[in-house]
Amino acid sequence: MSDILERLADVVESRKAGDPEKSYVSRLFARGPDAILKKVGEEATEAVMAAKDGDRLRIVGETADLWFHCLIMLAQYGLRPADVLAELRRREGISGIDEKAARADKRRAKAERKIAMDAQACVFCKIVRERSPAGKSTRTPTFSPSMTSIRSPPVHFMIIPRTNIDRWRIATRATRLYWASSSPWRRA
Repeated sequence: MSDILERLADVVESRKAGDPEKSYVSRLFARGPDAILKKVGEEATEAVMAAKDGDRLRIVGETADLWFHCLIMLAQYGLRPADVLAELRRREGISGIDEKAARADKRRAKAERKIAMDAQACVFCKIVRERSPAGKSTRTPTFSPSMTSIRSPPVHFMIIPRTNIDRWRIATRATRLYWASSSPWRRA
């Protein structure tokens, strides 16, 4: 089976730089990756529709079209059928459920690493507004007999990218920043 795929891949590769007026494959390569990927999607849809109809001959024909266009896609990205076959060999004997779980674990670990890297590039700060939204000064706490507690300025917490800190300080002169020295995001 891999012999026919390799021979077809050789033909596709030879048409990569061919004349778009004389070769369908050359025309697809000339239109670029988006045209190739669109064609793979169309062929996949046609294969699914043939399978839904249950027409065995049409299923085989549409699957052949899909495989051919997948060969074109592989060539676009510098890959060969042997690369796909090697991956299938690697997966042989591995439960599909286990394989999917392993991929999910890898994605989760990658996401956690990205969050950690983003956190190192940010500063955690507490923001206290000098003036309330109504415009009244809240620098000194006020107490009234009807209140059960002292009114204090609104407090917010933000994570600000380190690259934006200086710009952010200039833009918010009416705001006091209290840097969280115990924050895991703050570098020494």
